[in-house]
Amino acid sequence: MKLAAENKIGKYLRYAIGEIILVVIGILIAIQLNTWKKEVQSRKMEKTYLANLKNDLIIQREINQEQLDFELLKMQEADSALLFLENRIDLNSFLRIYNSLARRHTMVSNMVSFDMMLETGNANNIKNVKILDALIRYKQLLSYVTLVVNNNNIHLIDNQYGTFVGANELEFSYNKQGRVVLEKEFSGEKRYLLQTKLKNRWGFSSSNKIIVERLNAATIELIEKMEDYLAKEN
Repeated sequence: MKLAAENKIGKYLRYAIGEIILVVIGILIAIQLNTWKKEVQSRKMEKTYLANLKNDLIIQREINQEQLDFELLKMQEADSALLFLENRIDLNSFLRIYNSLARRHTMVSNMVSFDMMLETGNANNIKNVKILDALIRYKQLLSYVTLVVNNNNIHLIDNQYGTFVGANELEFSYNKQGRVVLEKEFSGEKRYLLQTKLKNRWGFSSSNKIIVERLNAATIELIEKMEDYLAKEN
């Protein structure tokens, strides 16, 4: 009887231990499955965020190109305006360009998705440290370029060239027929002043162009980096 009872206890213990092991294994499997699901969800969110960021960068690339085209146009206009001093273009053609050079183009940044991610803490969903670091560095560069270009617009183009044009320092006027005329021929001093202002205006756009070209190269590089990463994740 005693031996039978011990056998029963032994069987029960083995059964109980087996049940415990099965429960533990089930819990571990459930944890692993839950972890895997979270990882899949996290990867899916990361890809969504990166896709949105890539779209923002594509728009920024278009903004950059628009800025570059504008600055190049102003440089060409400044070169054309200088031809007036060589009597190679007429007064009306010169004035059209001369006044056009007072215009400038506001630089815009487009990092809406990344700004929102930083504000909400969702930037942590980007698991690729190199991509995240590149995005942070890019945002710093974009902010710097935007600030420099727009400061150049205000302090150099508006306050220097724009003020010069607005003050009519070259003394243009209209005749009875409504045509623009020079009140008197350019003196050597006026010719030098005009030449200096036009060359400076060329330089203002050239400076903007150089710094935006740097930004555009960084934009294209980051787009390609993100495309490569997203392609590997698919």
